[in-house]
Amino acid sequence: MKERSILFSTAMVRAMLAGKKCVTRRLFKLPSGMIWDSLSGGERDGDIVAADPSSRVWWNVHAFPCPYGVVGDRLFVREAWAYHPDFPESARRACYRADVGAEFDVPRWRPSIHMPFWACRLTLEISGLRVERLQDISEDAAAREGAEKLCDDIFNAEPEYGTYRAGFANLWDRINGAGSWGKNPWVWVIEFRVV
Repeated sequence: MKERSILFSTAMVRAMLAGKKCVTRRLFKLPSGMIWDSLSGGERDGDIVAADPSSRVWWNVHAFPCPYGVVGDRLFVREAWAYHPDFPESARRACYRADVGAEFDVPRWRPSIHMPFWACRLTLEISGLRVERLQDISEDAAAREGAEKLCDDIFNAEPEYGTYRAGFANLWDRINGAGSWGKNPWVWVIEFRVV
């Protein structure tokens, strides 16, 4: 079993703490020099494939290891944090932006990328791993991502009649840049349980 870190936004940490988030999708990045097989739209005989143009070799994506690990591995959640203001004598006490209702008078919040391992309070164990296209996400899967319901602009529905899928599409664009949902990239689907 290996242990790695993974970054989450404040909203997604809150969803995990509330028990609403048990899966995350992360971009599938091909190794340098590889391209998606454009001849078949990325799939050949039901397999997802990438091509190495220099050698004309096709690779099934399952041949590539997931950078987040395998089933059974653990992930330390890195989130926005600060040194706890009530314990100035100890540099090893942290407070977290995701704590709802907790008011901390901190000089500045530190981004998740700079969170040391000693301050990580959430550990996830990978329980499932697969690769799929981003827009193949179902309504149930979008709810398990911790997305909030949003109205779908196509139907001009009221927010209470919105969908988790529309909420997830909006969340994906906020995190990965405007228009990234429309590109429909291949993603790692990482299912987990909080340890």
